[in-house]
Amino acid sequence: RQASGFEPIYSLSDLEADPAVCMRDADRLVQAAAAQLAADHLAADHLV
Repeated sequence: RQASGFEPIYSLSDLEADPAVCMRDADRLVQAAAAQLAADHLAADHLV
């Protein structure tokens, strides 16, 4: 959780700027975003 109290947002466009590629490769990008989300949250959980 950020200092503002909001959870971070994971956007496919952060991983790929081209909307056409985001649509075409959504499965790969969602997997990458999910892996990042898990790494961020699992690492944070171990710090508490």
